[in-house]
Amino acid sequence: MINMNFQMAGESMNVKVTSTLAANDGDAHLQCGLKGFGLIQVPRILAQPHLDSGELVEVLSEWNPAPLPISAVFPQSRHLSPQVRAFVNWVAEIFERCTLLRNFASGFEANSPVKQGNVNSGRGS
Repeated sequence: MINMNFQMAGESMNVKVTSTLAANDGDAHLQCGLKGFGLIQVPRILAQPHLDSGELVEVLSEWNPAPLPISAVFPQSRHLSPQVRAFVNWVAEIFERCTLLRNFASGFEANSPVKQGNVNSGRGS
């Protein structure tokens, strides 16, 4: 059994589906869909080129998977180096500017706690 998670108009639904094949890697899962092994639920950022080319066809388009959060994790007991702070800010800026990335991982936003206060204090959440 695999879980497929959906959201529509604020309503969440978890559907357990019987499957003969399971993958815990997005690229492997995408390849299964491209080979015709059945329905897949992968991040749009991986599937979009194949949707654009017609290799994949979106079904259940009104039911979207829940956004995936992305976190920057570092030890709370250490001072955050300027390089790590710059990297976290750079990644947050990229996700903020790119709609596809923002929808892929809505949990990593420019106004996240890491960017607001924890980066400056050197403490992670």
